[in-house]
Amino acid sequence: MWMLNTKRTQGKPSKGRSAIWILKALFGQIGELFSTPIMRVTPHSVLEGGRMTLTCDTSLSRSRSTTELQYTFYKDGKKVQGPSSSKQYELQLAHLNDSATYNCEVSARDNTKKKLSQEEYIQIQEIFSVPQIQVDPYPVVEGGPMTLTCDTSLRSYIRTKDLQYTFYRDWRTVQGPSSSREYKVQSTDLEDSGNYKCEISTTNGVRKQSQEKHITVQELFRTPRMKVDPHLVVEGDPMTLTCNAHLNQYGKTTVLRYTFYKDGRQAQGPNLSKRYTVQHVKQGDSGYYKCEVSTTNGVKKLSREQYILVQELFFHPNIIIKSNPVVEGDHMILTCNTILNSQRPTTDLKFVFYRDGEKVQEYNSSNTYEIQSVQVVNSGDYSCEVSAANTVKKGSQKKYMNIQELFAIPQMKVEPDPVVEGDNMTLTCNVTLSPYRATTELQYTFYRDGRTDQEPGSSTEYKVQPVKPRDSGNYKCEVSTTNGVKKLSQEQHIAVQELFTDPKININQNLMALTCNTSVNSHRPATDLQFAFYRDGEKESDSSDTYEIPAAQSQNSGNYSCKVSGADTVRKVSQMKFINVQEMVPHPLLTIKPEPVREGDHMVLTCDTSLSSYRSNTDLKFAFYRDGEKVQDFGSLNTYEIQSVQPKDSGDYFCEVLLTNTMKIESLIQLIQVLGYQAG
Repeated sequence: MWMLNTKRTQGKPSKGRSAIWILKALFGQIGELFSTPIMRVTPHSVLEGGRMTLTCDTSLSRSRSTTELQYTFYKDGKKVQGPSSSKQYELQLAHLNDSATYNCEVSARDNTKKKLSQEEYIQIQEIFSVPQIQVDPYPVVEGGPMTLTCDTSLRSYIRTKDLQYTFYRDWRTVQGPSSSREYKVQSTDLEDSGNYKCEISTTNGVRKQSQEKHITVQELFRTPRMKVDPHLVVEGDPMTLTCNAHLNQYGKTTVLRYTFYKDGRQAQGPNLSKRYTVQHVKQGDSGYYKCEVSTTNGVKKLSREQYILVQELFFHPNIIIKSNPVVEGDHMILTCNTILNSQRPTTDLKFVFYRDGEKVQEYNSSNTYEIQSVQVVNSGDYSCEVSAANTVKKGSQKKYMNIQELFAIPQMKVEPDPVVEGDNMTLTCNVTLSPYRATTELQYTFYRDGRTDQEPGSSTEYKVQPVKPRDSGNYKCEVSTTNGVKKLSQEQHIAVQELFTDPKININQNLMALTCNTSVNSHRPATDLQFAFYRDGEKESDSSDTYEIPAAQSQNSGNYSCKVSGADTVRKVSQMKFINVQEMVPHPLLTIKPEPVREGDHMVLTCDTSLSSYRSNTDLKFAFYRDGEKVQDFGSLNTYEIQSVQPKDSGDYFCEVLLTNTMKIESLIQLIQVLGYQAG
């Protein structure tokens, strides 16, 4: 602090001296307003990247303690801060170029008084040197490793881990910032060539870069060239691609591997062979080819891509039909047409034909396929295939062949329907010819139960007149042509119905009546039937269906049958049935009591008979006759009585038995002579 020094004077002061005396009385003596500033540096030793503070210290006079001071700082004589009220000048991040001569200046606010500190040179201490970039190995060979090292010298108090390293190639970052001072490339390529430099930085912002170093990666081998042999490739040929690559002086012992690509996809490799061979190329082998040469340490180079066009050995075949439309029975010819490449005019071609994917003609030198008489079943998708030396095969597109029917499946019609025995049956085989072959001659054959009933002929009809039940069967007709077309109708079962059923002879023994029973077909209800009865083969009756024997006798026994006739064509005979006519009753016996008969006697005539065991329930009636005149009508009594017989009652007597109201049996005639009465 500046102090004001004052001196006391003797005696009374003058007016001027009075003012001085007053000042001296007040301040003692006149001194400095503020002292000459002193500049202090904190810290004492400033490191780059560190913080530096300059403080400008001065002391105000006690009498001027409220005076406002201004501070200004200078670097190498140039103002860097102020004037301001701050007595400090700070650098948050000191750099080497901040090393310089510094001083400060203090001034009152009215700038009437200024004082400078002494100048002081401040040296910013370097914490690490400018880095240098090192390369190992040198020269760098393509595919080999490369290590770049960023070297620097550190102050003893700086730790390596406090530094960050960044590597650049052609001004672009390739690594970092990181704590590693090395940048490694395990397998270099030509693109790794360039201008490299490294940079070291600290967390407080110090950065230093090395000078650029140009590194050229030496080529291990040249970009490969691919050769195609032969130059003109035709399908079926062998094709060889050769991948040529020239190793330079740095890679004489390097093992190369080769890979071939087609349309971007791997076709062969990688392996040691520089050749890729296709024994028999196809059109599908056309494409963009390239080869790649590589080493075990990752060097890969591609040849220029080449388009290889495999020329056709022959065009895709086209199947041609000679005639159109094709009708069954026609001679059909298919031709498989193709054209050979002019570079291979002598090539031997083989042809094969398919229908619906199935082979119909094996490989041979003929390009035609023939069917002498084509059928509808030969319809289908036809295609052909052409082969050369079993290496090149080409198929045609499918062509659908619709073999039109020469005629449709025949339809067999039966008339009449239903068929009844005795009818005139006609089978008609109907068919419609194709309009393309309307003049074709057809032959018709009729079959029954698989056997020919009518041989082939031009007639569409087969007649059976009159038809019988034995003509029933499974019928069908066939239509054929001279060129081998044959078609069968559907089989139809024809059942010839009976006009009437087989007759059966029935016997009513009570009446001795024979009945011939049969049933007329419901489809022929108006049929007029004729009946006849036979015994032992001899006709007995030919009127109605009933034959009666009013008074059957044992002589009427025999083998009976009946025959039914209808429609003048149908005749049926029943089975024979033996009829044994047994006597219902034996001839009655007329007995007379008393005998002889005398006048006045009670005469009783008895008509004795016995019933057959088969007719034990039959009611018998009895009548008596004298001289042919009935003396007692039929009744249940078998006796005739005269209480007192007279001579006039004499005569020829017989009795008669009545059975079933129709059959009568007489006794033998007996003469009764009534004797006159004689007195005893």
